[in-house]
Amino acid sequence: MAVLLSLIMFCLVFQCQHDLSKAQGMSCNAELTAQTYPQTLLSPNFPLNYTNDLHCVIHITAIEGRAIEVEFITFDLEEEEDCKKDVLVVYDGIGDGQRLIQHSCGPHFAWPHFPDAVRSSSNAITLVFITDGNQTGKGYEARFKTVAQEPSIFVLAAQDKNRLHVIRRHSALNYGLVPDGIQSPQAVDYDPVEGFVYYSDIATKVIGRLPVLGGETEILHKKQISNPFALRIDIVNRLLYWSDADMATISVSNLEGTQRQTLIDSDLHMPGAIVQEPNKGYIYFTDWGHPAKIEAAAGDGTLRTPIVTERISSPQGLTIDLNERLLYWVDTLLDTLEMVSVSGQNRQMLRQFYERDPFSLVLDNEAFFFTDEEWGTIELHDRESITPGFRVYIGSIREPRGLTLRPLHDYGDTVPYTCPRADCNDLCLPMPNDFYVCSQVKPVLLRNCPNDIMQISPNNRVSVTWTEPIAYSPKGLDITTTKSNSPGEEFSVGIHHVSYKFEDTLCNRVYCNFTVSIIAPHMIICPEDIYKKVPKGVTEVEVLWVPPTDTQGRPATSSTHSPGAMFSLGTTVVTYSATYDNIYEECSFSIFVEQVESPGPVFLNCPSSIVKWVKKGETFAFVSWSSIDLVDEAHIIDENHWMENGGKFFTDSVEIVHLRARDEFDNVADCNFTVEVKVDDEKPQITNCPKDISIRSTKDREFVDWRKPSASDNSGSVNITLEDGPSPGSTIAVGSMTVTYLAQDPYGNAATCTFIVEVSVADAGLPSGIDAQNSVKVSGNDNDLNMLLIIIIGSAIVALLLLILCALVFLSYRCRRKPAREIQRTNSLPPEYNYSVAGPVNSVSLGVSGGRVQYRVAVPDDEPLYDTAAVGLPPAYEEEKKVDLADEKDIPPGYQ
Repeated sequence: MAVLLSLIMFCLVFQCQHDLSKAQGMSCNAELTAQTYPQTLLSPNFPLNYTNDLHCVIHITAIEGRAIEVEFITFDLEEEEDCKKDVLVVYDGIGDGQRLIQHSCGPHFAWPHFPDAVRSSSNAITLVFITDGNQTGKGYEARFKTVAQEPSIFVLAAQDKNRLHVIRRHSALNYGLVPDGIQSPQAVDYDPVEGFVYYSDIATKVIGRLPVLGGETEILHKKQISNPFALRIDIVNRLLYWSDADMATISVSNLEGTQRQTLIDSDLHMPGAIVQEPNKGYIYFTDWGHPAKIEAAAGDGTLRTPIVTERISSPQGLTIDLNERLLYWVDTLLDTLEMVSVSGQNRQMLRQFYERDPFSLVLDNEAFFFTDEEWGTIELHDRESITPGFRVYIGSIREPRGLTLRPLHDYGDTVPYTCPRADCNDLCLPMPNDFYVCSQVKPVLLRNCPNDIMQISPNNRVSVTWTEPIAYSPKGLDITTTKSNSPGEEFSVGIHHVSYKFEDTLCNRVYCNFTVSIIAPHMIICPEDIYKKVPKGVTEVEVLWVPPTDTQGRPATSSTHSPGAMFSLGTTVVTYSATYDNIYEECSFSIFVEQVESPGPVFLNCPSSIVKWVKKGETFAFVSWSSIDLVDEAHIIDENHWMENGGKFFTDSVEIVHLRARDEFDNVADCNFTVEVKVDDEKPQITNCPKDISIRSTKDREFVDWRKPSASDNSGSVNITLEDGPSPGSTIAVGSMTVTYLAQDPYGNAATCTFIVEVSVADAGLPSGIDAQNSVKVSGNDNDLNMLLIIIIGSAIVALLLLILCALVFLSYRCRRKPAREIQRTNSLPPEYNYSVAGPVNSVSLGVSGGRVQYRVAVPDDEPLYDTAAVGLPPAYEEEKKVDLADEKDIPPGYQ
């Protein structure tokens, strides 16, 4: 009875709490507490229409360490594009420091998108419901409860209102960060140790940072920055790496931006994404220029190693799995997601996707994520999924670009980071094998040093101007400038040396030197030296040039050679002279003729015709081929680079790719081949599909084997798998089972092979595993059955022949039996076991065969007799020989 009363009281209390929770949302302003179970939250007057001119504030809190999730069931507000009439605004937190999560006035007008659910990052959330004096609706119905706080966040740079988005993983919750002066955010990363978001702006050409919860913006780098395409934080070694696509450099600095160094500035064209292996001392970066590639380098920019150099066109996004040491990248031209180990081994193409424009790629243990500029989305693909599709994770973002995924907090060690090298006061850069390099930062950096200047003076003097060079100190020290000349000064005819010296307060210096050349008005200007090469057997060549004139365009009056003359092997000096206004002037240049061997250019690996298969409905495909190499001892001066490594081709068309190379001797080589894109709608062909198998068994299970079918396909690529049923060599229970094999090509075409395996109880007297109809053990193949039948019949014939032979031998023996002879005494047995026979003998021997004592008597006519004796052996002999003698009746007549 007491238990029943307790249950009734519990139900009443629970129902009271439930009814109270449903009523909590009815008032305009409320202070609510979230629990682990869902509670109902309603707008005022719901489900009837809300009233006009409301300004409702609801605060929801949870216990420390928990977050709050609000799930919307019904949402009916007056819709307006800018949500200036009726709007629901959701904030993360309460009071000072609260951040905007969502503002919405309906499914079609919401930022960043209409929520199914929103989630706080802390243990508090605020909902503000505002209405105007016009149209109303039902309002909203929602449920709220506590959830675990999320351990990781995305940070996204986007052109969407020129802001950075902070997005919680596993929820639609996000809010915006707007750095001061931001115009075109490009790259982004997050430091979970200190809580700063780092970003680059390609419009203002800066790299900056600000706290993840909002606050003051710091500009870290604004000099020597042109197109900061990508950046990445080394949270272990406290370094900031970035690439500059316009300057073709990769640089590094500390996180405060006070020390900086350019690591790589050669053999780069358009450096892109960059990632690190902090504990291994390596960085990895893409180059989407020509030629495209992915490289590795040590943390100080040395030890450069190519990772991917073939079948790659435009590697944009790059990420790394630190546990497995695998690199993943998306190629925006080939439309692929690929993988390779950090050593360049085991490259795999994971996904082919179409009508996408990926930019930045990240991953976690569950999925890949990439931004799509064209569709304005963050796309997600599960890492363990076998299907090729992507799905939208976050949508309605204008031009999303850089993306990062980091833990929300990573407190690291309890002590501040220090370089393992105690002698390093500058940048401490990681290297392989736990080694560190102390990079000496240049104290004064120089920019815009002018090139040499040449100018014509009509009056022997001229004013010359230039853009002055500038210098700055990465450590923020004051710079003193000393210069020999200033822009706008007048210079006389001749060559003048201009110098700038920049010096900081610690006496560190940097110099800028250039020349200013003033040319007299009548000076003759000759062409540059001319170099010509001729093939073997040719001793002279025609050389052309533009005749020189003076600075006023008047031609020279005399010359030693004229354009179009023939010049022999060696060096010839050509001199021009003129006299203007009683002033004699002359100039000269040299012509070098060299003989070389040149068989002409040769294409080493020009492809043959290429056929690319595509799925039905696809209108084009990107077709690539290996780089086509040229060989010529002379320099190639004309090479058609059109589609050199691949391009876009349309379905159901045949296009001719033409490449031509021409050297300076007019030797020409052509490489021509066709590319055809065809729709593959042909199913694979399956051969050797087994027939139905029927087996009789005396047991409840039977071993069954068959040969796996094979398949072929017009595309040259087909995969056949066991789709249903047991595999060959399985032990199958009594009953009937269907076995199905599926053959698939890469373009969605499939064919099946189906047969039945039946195991039934065997008939009486029929051995297990024998087919009742054929009396042959079933192996799943007609050839095997025929072979087994042949073996059985052959064995029977051989046995019959042996039986006939034995009978003939026995009859011959009986007919030719010799008369009894006296068997002599042998040493093989004790004396009491002797036998004798009348007649002469040559020898007597004894042996044991088949458990019988056998005597062999050799008679003079060499026709030995074989007899067996029924004797009992003594114990000692039995132990030695282990024989069992026959009965006495086995002794032939005439023997004792």
